[in-house]
Amino acid sequence: MSLLIFRIIIFMTGTISIMLGYSFSHELYGTLEAEVEQWGYCAQVLGFIMICLIFNAKWEFFSKLVLYLNILIQIPPIILWFIFHGYRITDAPPTISDQFIAHWAFSIPHILIFILCLVLLHHQKRLA
Repeated sequence: MSLLIFRIIIFMTGTISIMLGYSFSHELYGTLEAEVEQWGYCAQVLGFIMICLIFNAKWEFFSKLVLYLNILIQIPPIILWFIFHGYRITDAPPTISDQFIAHWAFSIPHILIFILCLVLLHHQKRLA
């Protein structure tokens, strides 16, 4: 894999992470717990750091750490989207029509980030 493709994948992964974190931290799924919002902020920060790694990919330890952290924080949402498939996940009272029903398909962006980070970790060894 060439360095240009490697950087494009880093940019894509960082951008997806930022957008996904934004959707959680700004309650696009309805009113959620504070921990979910904090997860969203964490995902945004990791995505931003990943995009910054494009300009200095020589920090091998730091870039691996960021990739492993990004993999690690994707695991709980992947599992939870499957567990709560078909259930309402908002904190709003049941009488409010602002209900959000979970579906397993919402785990696809998390799985994509997970796979892209694994690909980056695998190919980072070859570029170093």
